[in-house]
Amino acid sequence: MGKLAPLCQNVAALVLVCGFGVAVYSSTYASGPETVTDAPAEKALCSREFIASMCTPANSLDAEVQLNCSVDFKVMDCQMAAGRPNVISKRLRLAGASASNLVVDLAGALIDSGSGTYNHRRGDIVEVASVPLGNNEWSVPRNTMFRNAKIEGSLRVYGLGKNGEAARVKASSYNETHIEYVRKNAPSDITLESLDIKGYGRTPVYFSPGV
Repeated sequence: MGKLAPLCQNVAALVLVCGFGVAVYSSTYASGPETVTDAPAEKALCSREFIASMCTPANSLDAEVQLNCSVDFKVMDCQMAAGRPNVISKRLRLAGASASNLVVDLAGALIDSGSGTYNHRRGDIVEVASVPLGNNEWSVPRNTMFRNAKIEGSLRVYGLGKNGEAARVKASSYNETHIEYVRKNAPSDITLESLDIKGYGRTPVYFSPGV
């Protein structure tokens, strides 16, 4: 199973031990076989109603948001959509192919999983993730940008599993095509830009195998 170390791609500028955790406080990261410098072909912006819902405080019945549309807080933020401060306490998930070609620009807003919030110490507050479809097929986010935010919590980008100990990563490691398979099904061309991140008992930014 010792094939995890070579799986990370295009992270040398930021990562000391790729795939096993890294703290990044204000940087740009692009994943995938080739670094993409141009902005994604941006999807339409989320509606006012969606932004208003995203900005309501997280609770046990409404703890996360799946982003399938672009967000630009310079155009529509929490204050404009819902009369609330620009603070998001719900987990933001950019998962599967539906999260491809998104630009999420929060214009300095706070994503908060600090003490007193519902998601405090309940895992990563921002996730960019592949989604299993069955029969060894995956729905994968590609060409996505997430920028200009303060994060009280942690951010993770992952494909087959959240870390090298994940069951699907371990199972794949027995196959000769392991490295190709893990890379193929991990998020790619993901840009993280101008993020100020403070972790709570977790690695602030984690790139899982294949990313």
